[in-house]
Amino acid sequence: MHREAITHIKYLINTKVFVSFCAENYFKVWKANHITKKVNVLADHKIKKEKLLQAVLPISLIDSVELDRFLVVFKTGESEMFEFDSESEELWWIETEKTREHDCQLTGYDYCPQLKLIVTSDVSGVIRLWNRDKKFLKEIIFPTPIDAACFLNYKGDLLVSHA
Repeated sequence: MHREAITHIKYLINTKVFVSFCAENYFKVWKANHITKKVNVLADHKIKKEKLLQAVLPISLIDSVELDRFLVVFKTGESEMFEFDSESEELWWIETEKTREHDCQLTGYDYCPQLKLIVTSDVSGVIRLWNRDKKFLKEIIFPTPIDAACFLNYKGDLLVSHA
């Protein structure tokens, strides 16, 4: 498994795999067999050393049972998207728009599977909406720092904590 302690772990519901991250900037996709109790690493990836992991956001593709996506959020405000294919057991990096990345640490990130939308917020007061392929859709600027942002319901209403 990992040589260092795991810092984050998320379950991907469609593909029934786990993604784990450790302090040495590796993440692994693995599956546990509930009958044999054996754990198999299906894929792994090394993240650049200068990028410090902040969070992992699973993005379930409700129209697929073979694919799962997850957004890796870094402390710089940047993010990378990956997709895991359970049929081929391959991990794919998904090219996403970088021109609208946040310039500072994110304070909120959430996914609404019914609307296929991602919301991100940062300490400077910026909220951004993205589609599930992380293509930029909309920006909302608050006059005060944002503590957190998430979807309130499946209709896409946003809950924002600020000042």
